[in-house]
Amino acid sequence: MKKPRPIHKEKQEIARTNVNSDVRERIVAESIKLFLNKSFRGTSIKDITEAVNLSKGALYWYFETKSKLLETIIEKWEHEFLDPLIQNVSGLDGGFLKKFKAFHKWVSEFPRYHNRELCVTEAALSAEMAGSGTEAEKKINQVRSKYRVFVERLIDEGKKEQLLREELDSRVVAHAIIAFHSGTLLEWYANEDTLDGAVFARTYRDMILQGMLKGAVTDLEVNVIVNKTTTYTLSL
Repeated sequence: MKKPRPIHKEKQEIARTNVNSDVRERIVAESIKLFLNKSFRGTSIKDITEAVNLSKGALYWYFETKSKLLETIIEKWEHEFLDPLIQNVSGLDGGFLKKFKAFHKWVSEFPRYHNRELCVTEAALSAEMAGSGTEAEKKINQVRSKYRVFVERLIDEGKKEQLLREELDSRVVAHAIIAFHSGTLLEWYANEDTLDGAVFARTYRDMILQGMLKGAVTDLEVNVIVNKTTTYTLSL
């Protein structure tokens, strides 16, 4: 009969697992800062090992390559930003306007109040890896495709409710909205000392809506349409 494992050994393994997890998270956190400040290509393995105070061998124990580290960062963005966005907005009762307002609230407030560096780094890495033909680019495209399909379905919902212009290509509009949000995120990050984030977010939200809604809509009418939708709550 196999002897049970000593309890103290199980506790040691649990403690070791927790330490490994903490180190891994520290590597990811420091790499996000480095990739943001120096770019992915501009960051060396030495930069990372010095930032986390690890040997090169120890770093490779956690991540086989720098590209694997980049992919982990994209997965972190997917799990912390994108998946909750899709889950929360999709689960709301109500129509397009309410869901679009919730969508915009999440994408504009998550970077400001939860994890600014992660979101800005994802946008910067997506641009840097575009056209590289690497596994990292494939990972980014896979996650961004998931994002686009969600936004595309949201646009389709608005067209079915006859709120949005029928001639709009939902796929193209979804690409445009994601590009709009990524670009404004980078602009806000570069000018956050002089730019009111809340006013900036409302401004580009209304610009997007004005471009999609049927008929000529004034700024005031857009605000009335958006603000008379039912109040909702999204937890960050």
